[in-house]
Amino acid sequence: MMDEILRSRAAMVLATLGATVAVVGEILGVVGFATLDVSSPGTFTDLGHAHSWLFFAGSVLVTGAVGVATWGRIVEGHAAANSGDADVLELFGATVATVLLAVGSLVSAASTGTSAGDTVGAVGIGLWGVLALARAGRQNLAERRAAAERGGRTSALWLAVSVGLLLLAVGSGIGFDPSNQGSSMASGILSATGLGFWAAATALARSSGLLPSPLVPRVVAGLSLAVTSYVAQAVVAGVVFGPTGTVTGLRIGGSIILALLGMSLAVFGSAAWARGAALPAPGATSPHVPTADAPSDGAMTPPPAAFCTQCGHGLSTGARFCASCGAPVEGVRS
Repeated sequence: MMDEILRSRAAMVLATLGATVAVVGEILGVVGFATLDVSSPGTFTDLGHAHSWLFFAGSVLVTGAVGVATWGRIVEGHAAANSGDADVLELFGATVATVLLAVGSLVSAASTGTSAGDTVGAVGIGLWGVLALARAGRQNLAERRAAAERGGRTSALWLAVSVGLLLLAVGSGIGFDPSNQGSSMASGILSATGLGFWAAATALARSSGLLPSPLVPRVVAGLSLAVTSYVAQAVVAGVVFGPTGTVTGLRIGGSIILALLGMSLAVFGSAAWARGAALPAPGATSPHVPTADAPSDGAMTPPPAAFCTQCGHGLSTGARFCASCGAPVEGVRS
């Protein structure tokens, strides 16, 4: 699922563009809150609409990133060989989930005073959670088979990501409504908790050596900023939306929420850009990379000639199980 997306240069370019467009939208949203004038809300309303439409445009680009990865997998013929059918189904599910997110943002941008967009987007996030849960089940089965040769477990981490995404889906479905203090607080708390699960699982995977990419800390930082944004939402809802709330509090609180979310998206965009820049251009040959046990004289070892059909990790010669996810080497793709 994510492995195929992260290996596609085109997908990374689209994800970077999507994050950039969304960040511009968040900046406009911050300006809208900072200049809020209840006696003349026209500017705030216009900037709010621009924020929503730019977020929709960004979500369309991200949907394109997932679609490109899915199409690339099909064109390369992985679906018909090396037991890759489950991966293709995951990618199709991820595409549908991301389309739902885009549709939800479209509904939110095209209408006001309705929670339909939040509901549709929440379904998309929930589908991502179901996909993560399915991956947790697959990993658990693979790790049981590989238990005699490999001690690490990733199924628990995928389960944590799944729980986090489902909590985020519920929080997003409740939505942020200034007229309802309780639901806005619940939305912020649930969303922050869900993203916290995701961030913790990613950080743990990094510390355990399961995610060796140098970009993982950047992803964790982006998730942490998003967590902080939703915590701020819950605090603002509890303080500003209450009987003692003021317009000044709404200006400051709304600006902080969107600024944190914008910074989170900017970090994700920079990670996607760095990932895309590190990938070889179409038709180019991947450079040789040093391995963990490379000799001190600077000698390099060539990259593996085969990859795991489940996670894409390179396989060493004669390996019976993938060193990354524990899946049995029933078939490989080069």
